[in-house]
Amino acid sequence: SEFNSQALANTAWAFSVHGVLDNPLFDAISLAAQPCISQFEVQGLANIAWAWSTVALEDPPLFTALALAAKFRLSEYAVQNLANTAWAFAVITDVTSKPLLEAIALESLKRIDKFLGAAHPSTDSVEVLQSFCTFILSVAWSLGFSNVLEDQHIRRFEVALRNLSSQMDARSQGQEGLSGKLGRSSRRDGSMMPSLLLRLRGIITIYKPPDWEVDDSTAEPGEHLQLSTYIQSIFNQIDFPLVWDAEQSHGFLHRLDIPSSGLVLCGTNFEGYYCLRLQLDTHQLHREYIVVSHGLASAMLQEISARVNVAPDPTQRKSISDSGRPSRTRLRIAAHLQSNNAADCKLSVTTIRIATGRRHQIRAHLRYADHPSAVDARYT
Repeated sequence: SEFNSQALANTAWAFSVHGVLDNPLFDAISLAAQPCISQFEVQGLANIAWAWSTVALEDPPLFTALALAAKFRLSEYAVQNLANTAWAFAVITDVTSKPLLEAIALESLKRIDKFLGAAHPSTDSVEVLQSFCTFILSVAWSLGFSNVLEDQHIRRFEVALRNLSSQMDARSQGQEGLSGKLGRSSRRDGSMMPSLLLRLRGIITIYKPPDWEVDDSTAEPGEHLQLSTYIQSIFNQIDFPLVWDAEQSHGFLHRLDIPSSGLVLCGTNFEGYYCLRLQLDTHQLHREYIVVSHGLASAMLQEISARVNVAPDPTQRKSISDSGRPSRTRLRIAAHLQSNNAADCKLSVTTIRIATGRRHQIRAHLRYADHPSAVDARYT
């Protein structure tokens, strides 16, 4: 009762950022916040929405109040708060969020026009432009995930990203020593090598064999064969600095688990990378997989929606968690396999399309559905 609006928002944010869900505390904050929601600063409104969505706590009365308070104050929001609010209302399913998300879409387009119309001197860092690109992609993902995205939004987002990414390329090319460590080019005897299957302007497709890691700045050098070393053997650092920047994941658009093989998309410059990212985040680009899993899965198993815990967990026993990130996997059971020599050897061939791309999402979701991937010591 002694907390003001800022203290209420800060407390909720602090607990959620550490993944701590204390239901009595959140209920108390909600009851205290709703009567005075109009007194909240926009930062507090954004923090409250983000906190509840982060811990996957659905509270329709609170979110209805937040939506009403936010809708008419969006012009006061910083771009990060706009993106966080869009994400929060997109992933909470138990509240009608379409009017607010439509308003966020309009406000985001205004911010894009303003940013593109402003002068950006050459002294502006690539990071400034990159931060705004991240805002665009975040809003695009939220609108797409909640089925509010329209063709006009995609076109405007695409024009903005091309404009900004071309500026980023012009400012970064020819500069050595961007942030990020170089991967090691070690190779184990007898290992398969990756191959470059398609090369377009700013975009490549690579075949990744098993035992190679789609690495970034978090990868441990020497532990696995790093896919970045392969593309760095083809693209030099001066002309293609993005490929050498671990902080930008070397331009890799998505991951593919180390034991798996398949195609990996990569941007060799910012324009190509952001072109691919927009397609991925707005569900125009689909990722499909073929997985052999244990048991004879029912043909009725067509979708798995369960939050994947992205926190490191060596045992993987908490891969599905209420405090995890929203994740959706669509499936089709293509075939059942059974051995004539071993009656207990029953397998399913499953085709999978993922709507989100969490780390180990497919393996975690299959395990959650009681059909873990075969020959997978970590999840079987």
